[in-house]
Amino acid sequence: MILFSEEFARKDFTADSMKKAYMDACKWYASNILSNDILKDINVSFEKLNGPQPTIRIHLVMPLKLSVVKKNHCDICKETHKMFYLNDNVDCNRCKINAFEWRMTEMLKNKKAAYRETLSKILGI
Repeated sequence: MILFSEEFARKDFTADSMKKAYMDACKWYASNILSNDILKDINVSFEKLNGPQPTIRIHLVMPLKLSVVKKNHCDICKETHKMFYLNDNVDCNRCKINAFEWRMTEMLKNKKAAYRETLSKILGI
């Protein structure tokens, strides 16, 4: 399965020890992201940051499956072909990849904006 993904948020947690910073990050993730039904299919990663104080950075990434993007693209292409050319025969070998990439980018942008808006409502930012 191929995924396209984009980070939509990150947050740093600093504490007296690395363990405390990590536990704070996990608690925040569990209570704000994992428990929220709207923010589903989120990938998370934790990063240790070097600095004067122990810090953990949490990265929130939203994935988009290639199969979903391709299906959406093909459905639009076939529907448009029928409307304008009144023909059911679609030549998929002539497909333009630029349109596919544009649709993928737009879907990611819209999903990213929706996730950011939901997250800002949760955190009151």
